[in-house]
Amino acid sequence: MAQAELEQAKTEFQIAEKNYGRGMIGAILGTLIGAIPWLLLEIFWGYAAVLSLLIGFAAYYGYKIFGGLVTKATKWLMLFPILIAVIISHFVSITIQMVSYDIPLIIENYIIIYSDSLIGPELFRALLLGIFFSLLGYISIFRHISSEEFKTEIQ
Repeated sequence: MAQAELEQAKTEFQIAEKNYGRGMIGAILGTLIGAIPWLLLEIFWGYAAVLSLLIGFAAYYGYKIFGGLVTKATKWLMLFPILIAVIISHFVSITIQMVSYDIPLIIENYIIIYSDSLIGPELFRALLLGIFFSLLGYISIFRHISSEEFKTEIQ
């Protein structure tokens, strides 16, 4: 009897709508919301990489709120919006700082800033720290998704 119920649950899971598209929209919106505290702290304090942990959690909850079904693919779907949000947030913070110093927003100025021997390495370090902390948060989410995925498959 239990075997028949398990087979029926597997069949229902396989034909269930996974909502990856809506889930990804939710993940992207979640990363945008999660990036706001990181961006604000980055602008006003200068060091906010540790808050990039929030971006991953915001992506995951945005994914779930928008109806994304937690499956094995969810682990890998979360990685893309998290990394993109960290990179975009980094460039937004640089852009805001350029505006505050009345530096024109042209590609050449970005190249000059990132090529500068004093400023460039610091900017790359800040970006790498943001990516590092977001990946640390992602590892926690990865484990959470694995346990959630197991529960989904059993139900």
